[in-house]
Amino acid sequence: METATRLKLAYASQFGGEQRGMPAIVDGDTEVTTLSFNLRELEFPDLRDQSESRICAAAGVPAVMVGLHVGVKSDIRATLKEYREYFTETTLSAKWRAYAAALTDQLASEFGEGIRLRFDTSQVRALQEQRRDEVAPLAEAFARGAVTVYEYRVRVLGLDDLGPAGDVLLVPSTVAPVAPAALRGAPVSGAPADGAPAPLPVGR
Repeated sequence: METATRLKLAYASQFGGEQRGMPAIVDGDTEVTTLSFNLRELEFPDLRDQSESRICAAAGVPAVMVGLHVGVKSDIRATLKEYREYFTETTLSAKWRAYAAALTDQLASEFGEGIRLRFDTSQVRALQEQRRDEVAPLAEAFARGAVTVYEYRVRVLGLDDLGPAGDVLLVPSTVAPVAPAALRGAPVSGAPADGAPAPLPVGR
């Protein structure tokens, strides 16, 4: 016991207090035991990943978009473009709808009845593919003569309204328009010339 106490005091005097951190020279058969944690052992990567993932989930942001470790090491194989589209279609679109609804309820009524506010997302690049999918049926319907010039210009191309001049259907030359009276046996007049679309005036 006295030997152990003497060794303890000798070690404390050489490597404690102001001598802390001084190098020690020991025999080759001495066993060294670490009594504290190094920085790597104090890192706890799983706890860090858990905190990062919870913060991103609460904000609705994919972790990889902000360069967090939990997102970079994710096994999900997707491009950054796909992550941006997902973030825009889910988180941002939901917030835009919520803000627009709040502004409509609280502000629009001061400027008149029946006014609704919404965000203009026509220039949001991440939503362009979704917009193309949405207007594809209208574009096909226009090519088949089922949608007016007004609807195609305004809803598909985002152009200005032409007024009454746009209230026409451009029917392909391969399709002959039949008036309802012709279906009852009445004669048909005004058939289109071969090779030219037949504009049919319609009302809005």
